[in-house]
Amino acid sequence: MLFHERISRVHQDGLRDRAERGAINVKYCRRQLLGLTDSDFDLIRESLRKHLRL
Repeated sequence: MLFHERISRVHQDGLRDRAERGAINVKYCRRQLLGLTDSDFDLIRESLRKHLRL
């Protein structure tokens, strides 16, 4: 796993990690960095349904 992938995963999933070598482990808050929310998917599904009915 590349460095930036690990950093992204730690922040996105709310995992523990060290800020630097030899530092204490810190628990990061979970947060969504990229992607779509459930309401985004609902909107996309509904738009597709409407479009395909034509």
